[in-house]
Amino acid sequence: MLRVNVEVEYSGFSLSADLTAAQGDFWGLVGSSGSGKSTLLASVGGLVQPRRGEVALGDRLFFRRREGERRVWMPLSRRRVGYLSQENDLFPHLTVRQNLAYGVTDDGHLAELVSLLELGDLLDRRPTDLSGGQKSRVALGRTLAVQPRLLLLDEPFAALDWSLRRRLGDLLHRLKERYRCTVLMATHDLEELPRLCSHVAVLDGGRVLQAGEVAGVLAAPAGAAAAAALGYHLLPVEVPAAGWIKIGPQTMPYPSAREPGKAVLAFHPAGLRVRSRSGGPADTVITGRVNVAVGFAGTGWCRLALHGGGEVVLETTPEIASNGTEVAVGMGEAFLFPD
Repeated sequence: MLRVNVEVEYSGFSLSADLTAAQGDFWGLVGSSGSGKSTLLASVGGLVQPRRGEVALGDRLFFRRREGERRVWMPLSRRRVGYLSQENDLFPHLTVRQNLAYGVTDDGHLAELVSLLELGDLLDRRPTDLSGGQKSRVALGRTLAVQPRLLLLDEPFAALDWSLRRRLGDLLHRLKERYRCTVLMATHDLEELPRLCSHVAVLDGGRVLQAGEVAGVLAAPAGAAAAAALGYHLLPVEVPAAGWIKIGPQTMPYPSAREPGKAVLAFHPAGLRVRSRSGGPADTVITGRVNVAVGFAGTGWCRLALHGGGEVVLETTPEIASNGTEVAVGMGEAFLFPD
């Protein structure tokens, strides 16, 4: 089990994080740039020393600093932690074979990784002769070559195209299952969460806003900031009276609305359904005008300017939504938060 409870002051940034991950968990760390994802990974990996707190993996204490106690600090080289960043950090003067073998003595394990990552034809090349995807596979192999118990990933595939990110993500998940290591991965790709991760932690301003199993967190964000980090659209609304909300010119019943005042309605674009202006089921609560519509083979998407303010992009059909069309939108499940 990984236990992290740290306070960090680093380059003018403050982080306070409390996180527990079971062996074999795959945690996604999400949040806007500057929210603390990379600092949290660096603190766990030993690249940054926290001001106080504790980091432990099973019975191995990586760090502890408490008032009145002697500091405990385990060097990075002894932690059996793999760390992979977006830059990959391969040694440019070494071949793929030499990069993979750097500091590793288990030839059998190395041969297995070469096979799993399909690197056999690349072993005598140098990083300058590799594509972006090939470099990422080599860097992942070198990270796993030391047989880490904990794998820390700081957006390692962010610079790659969507299809390659998906392929490498699936490969990473298979490797994690094979070696049973715990993974913490910072990501901006929200599609990766339900596909790769078992758990998610939402960070904002150096704080963990919400943490838990992916399905539970995605289905019930803890507040407006957490919802925004999870890909929800935030729509400013007004609560004129208990049980009612006002979105632009529209006033409609909303049973969970309690305190009058300004509020934020959070809804996920994946749950939106565009219908013609003339009809729709009872959950239709917002309206707007289509600014851009693109269709192909009976499917498509549109950019909708909401009458309550803001824009959303959602899937629809060319027959329902075309440029300039006034449409009604069923938003599915939504959450109301104080502004």
